[in-house]
Amino acid sequence: MKTDVIDSHAWQRLQNLAVNPYDLTAPGALQQDGRIAEMMCDSAGLRLFYAAQRINAEVLAAFQEFADEHQLVDRFKAMRRGAVINRIAGWESENRQVLHTSSRDIFTDQAKEPESARQANAEFKKLRTFLEEIEGDSAFTTMVNVGIGGSDLGPRAVYEALKAHNIEGRQVHFIANVDPDDAARVLTQIDPARTLVTVVSKSGSTLETRTNEALVRSRFEQAGLEPARHFIAVTGKDSPMDNPENYLRSFYMYDYIGGRYSVTSMVGGVSLGFALGAEGLRTFLKGAAEMDDACETHRVSDNMALLLALLGIWNHNFLGHPTLVVLPYSQALLRFTAHLQQCDMESNGKSITLDGLPVPLKTPPIVGGEPGT
Repeated sequence: MKTDVIDSHAWQRLQNLAVNPYDLTAPGALQQDGRIAEMMCDSAGLRLFYAAQRINAEVLAAFQEFADEHQLVDRFKAMRRGAVINRIAGWESENRQVLHTSSRDIFTDQAKEPESARQANAEFKKLRTFLEEIEGDSAFTTMVNVGIGGSDLGPRAVYEALKAHNIEGRQVHFIANVDPDDAARVLTQIDPARTLVTVVSKSGSTLETRTNEALVRSRFEQAGLEPARHFIAVTGKDSPMDNPENYLRSFYMYDYIGGRYSVTSMVGGVSLGFALGAEGLRTFLKGAAEMDDACETHRVSDNMALLLALLGIWNHNFLGHPTLVVLPYSQALLRFTAHLQQCDMESNGKSITLDGLPVPLKTPPIVGGEPGT
């Protein structure tokens, strides 16, 4: 994002429109001009109802101008195709591609970034083979996922959301907090002999994760079990955890996938595949890929993700709302807000542009919330 964004015509237009935003408290405000029917967006099987936002057709037109002016969809397309965007000009930075989308772009012969999609497909096939090996083996009924941050929040949120679709008798527990009470809570519920443990760390040296791993390993040893027959590594290739002497299997994650976006990689794939089965995981990944494709739609009113992003900018920068409360009215989504909080606030909570200059606008709001009742 360049510093001239606030000087652009669309930005100035939105500032003028924000002086007198649509009044939702006026009698019949939601019934005017077919508002309810018009302000719906369908993408990849989901429907967004946004008539309760303080916008009208003029604001939507300004959104479209802003998206076109700053080539937002073209930038997303470039990201999917391997553009190096994790960088800051003139500063020492990671200088990496951002290719979490490749982790689910594995069901087509025309992947957007072929090499990363090839790597993702290779890991998916490895996982499918492993899952087939244990599919008919009733020895393993439980998995414990040991990770922190994106190695916990995304997989936990999706597992809870889809738990009703688990293979019968399968369950997954999560350990993230270095407070030993977190591990103790899980370890009292499992039979180690029937449990697999997935340890997730890209570097292979994440302190909290390795500390919890050591604690869980000791529990298996106390039960007279050999941890290497139960522990699985999800890590970077050639990391300290990429060691067949210590792990039953190793699945790889790559440095072009940020932790908070890694749920469709092996970071989430191993635990979700164990719970849902290979076909259940495949269905989840195909849904994510379908939404990625929908995000390449240029028309804002037909692009759910882009529309939500622009509504966020409108509410925070123009209407002055500093917080976003997310209240999923489904108990299955009880961990969704925590996952979304990390994705939004960690990704967008930056103060420097790609050009190495101060960001001239408000970045993300404070995101929080719990299931609504």
